[in-house]
Amino acid sequence: MFVLKKVISMILSPLAVSLGISLTGLLVLWFSKHVRAGKIIVSVGLLLIVLLGYGAVSNTMLGRLEKQYEPYDQSLTVTILKSENQFPLRYVVVLGGGHTSIPILPATAQLSDRTLIRLIDGILIYRKNPGSKLVLSGGSIRDLSTEADTMAQVAAQLGVNSEDVILETRSKDTGDQAVYLESIVHSNPFVLVTSAYHLPRAMSLFRARGMNPIPAPSNYEVRPPMRTRLAAFFPHAHNIRKAELAAHEYLGTLWAMLSGQT
Repeated sequence: MFVLKKVISMILSPLAVSLGISLTGLLVLWFSKHVRAGKIIVSVGLLLIVLLGYGAVSNTMLGRLEKQYEPYDQSLTVTILKSENQFPLRYVVVLGGGHTSIPILPATAQLSDRTLIRLIDGILIYRKNPGSKLVLSGGSIRDLSTEADTMAQVAAQLGVNSEDVILETRSKDTGDQAVYLESIVHSNPFVLVTSAYHLPRAMSLFRARGMNPIPAPSNYEVRPPMRTRLAAFFPHAHNIRKAELAAHEYLGTLWAMLSGQT
């Protein structure tokens, strides 16, 4: 089921769909007499790529996800905990977002950019809450080491006491993380650190299991420009990547609903 979900996600990604449309148009042009239809189909595929490259679509798609939760507020967290008689905070949970085990490289280089940013933000929140535990979540998919173990290496290098670190190393995706982390944090309120665009799906999965996450969005991708730059007049692969991230989240949310996880 996990592999099927990943395959469907890749097939339905914006870039794959756009290129698929263009390729279909080329096949029509080359192997049929419907030249006009082929031209239209190719044009639609290329137009989608251009729109995604300029960010007109991708920034809107991803921005709607990132704006659902306000940036983390320590004072608000304290208020929530005290109102539930759960002060001080016991857990700061950081969800992994990708890694590749390459032993010859530093641990920081083995983590994806989004995982590294999530980890740094998680450590900052952990340090604001003395006595809390830093819970690092992420398993391994055909890799030499788990993502949680790699994050723990970086955390140690950044001065986090190993006795304050709890590892969850079995999960393969966000749904798994909700399942396995429940046995660690139980019903205690905890800060949930993950990318801002990923947070809405993660929150719904954790809440569906009766858990009490406090949102801490990290790794923002959509940043409104302070001024118009020359680069804004040219399409960029980074904008297409934003659309890929957004589509992944929307498809993941739909999958969670259809599979009864939320």
